[in-house]
Amino acid sequence: MSVSMKIAGIDKMQANIRKASEAHKQRMKLALDSVLIEIVNWIKDNHQTLGGWVDRTGNLNNSISRNASEWEGDTLKGVVFAGMEYAVYVEYKEGHWVLSGGFSEFRPKIMAMLAERCGF
Repeated sequence: MSVSMKIAGIDKMQANIRKASEAHKQRMKLALDSVLIEIVNWIKDNHQTLGGWVDRTGNLNNSISRNASEWEGDTLKGVVFAGMEYAVYVEYKEGHWVLSGGFSEFRPKIMAMLAERCGF
């Protein structure tokens, strides 16, 4: 004995799923961008008191930024960076940080922030 079934409107259903998936991916991208902005702002606001360094010229502080997030296949990537060449030397000087303090602060919070901003 065999049973067969035909589902009407499968093409429309697949199109709706793709559309919802694209909207979901865009929402995730916007959420990550907002988290990256928050991390950059936190670093800039706290590097002098918590990071152990004073930016006398403003160059290092002004070079701290982020790239807009982007999808690479199934992976959403975002980058926070310090554009001055000497940032790495400040980062690895004992008792100092340029970017790592921000990531230490936000690492336990990032997934919850993304979920909240995506509406999960």
